[in-house]
Amino acid sequence: MKFKLLPILAVCQLLFAQSGFGGKISKVEEHTFKLKPGARVTVIGDDGQVLIKGWDKDEAYVKITKRVWERDKRRAEEIMEELEVEIDHRENRLFIREVDLGRHRRSDFWELFDPDRWEHRAGYEIDYELNVPNELDLRVENDEGDVEISNLSGRLRLKVDEGEIMLNTLSSVEVDVGLDEGELLCKNIRGNDSVLFLQVDEGTIRVVDCKFEEVDLKSDEGDFIINNLKVKRCELRTDEADIEAELEFLAGGRCKIRTDEGDINLILPENIDARFRLDASDGRIRSDFPLSIKSRNRGERVDESLGEGLVSIDIFTEDADIILEKK
Repeated sequence: MKFKLLPILAVCQLLFAQSGFGGKISKVEEHTFKLKPGARVTVIGDDGQVLIKGWDKDEAYVKITKRVWERDKRRAEEIMEELEVEIDHRENRLFIREVDLGRHRRSDFWELFDPDRWEHRAGYEIDYELNVPNELDLRVENDEGDVEISNLSGRLRLKVDEGEIMLNTLSSVEVDVGLDEGELLCKNIRGNDSVLFLQVDEGTIRVVDCKFEEVDLKSDEGDFIINNLKVKRCELRTDEADIEAELEFLAGGRCKIRTDEGDINLILPENIDARFRLDASDGRIRSDFPLSIKSRNRGERVDESLGEGLVSIDIFTEDADIILEKK
């Protein structure tokens, strides 16, 4: 048995010795373009980070950082030469897109034993850093990588496959987000006409210190954690996740919340004036407010108003509990 084991160990040692990562190179490109406020900016990436900040200038600064990992420097340099980013610029438009990324993916036997390849699944990545006028129409698409956007107003459309999205210090914006796997943080977004639409499959959604005219969040398996949200119209839906929301409603507010198997914890002002329609089909309802909770089949329900019922709150869960807390 020992004689059979030694050759195997020797082969493994040889494989790891030959799998060293000899080619790690990077390249930085910088560009400056004249750009009018309200212009349309599009960034389509693949693997890498996208960082976009607004500033008080009628121009855009673009920094592109390319990184390549390969077994030797020669192969890394070959791929670096082939990596291409298309840039199309006019005064009212800036378009940035990676070109033919799939053709650069190479794989061989040694990659199985390369720890750096395990950490970085692609042999390259391209990061984008932009400073743009504060007001614009922005579209960002990214495959695997984080996206961070701050100090902007206007329209934002984001589509990310896997990664984290951070939206910070935005005003008077229309935000439309599609996220497959990852997390979203919205922080300090203001404006009576601001709206947020989000569709996420797996990941946590956090909304902190924000004010929206309308919020529409949908998730399959991602929790909602909402702190200090002022909103007029609010709709929250999940299948297998929990919702914890601290809400304050603008005049004429309406709120609809639905889950299949996730608990709902709603934190409201102590003096809330609202019409409550609560239905826990196969669960329980607990309330800090003086509401009459009625049993029905295997669940509980509430249909009652506090005050004049100026705000409409409708909550339904199929197989979980509903909790109302005073702020």
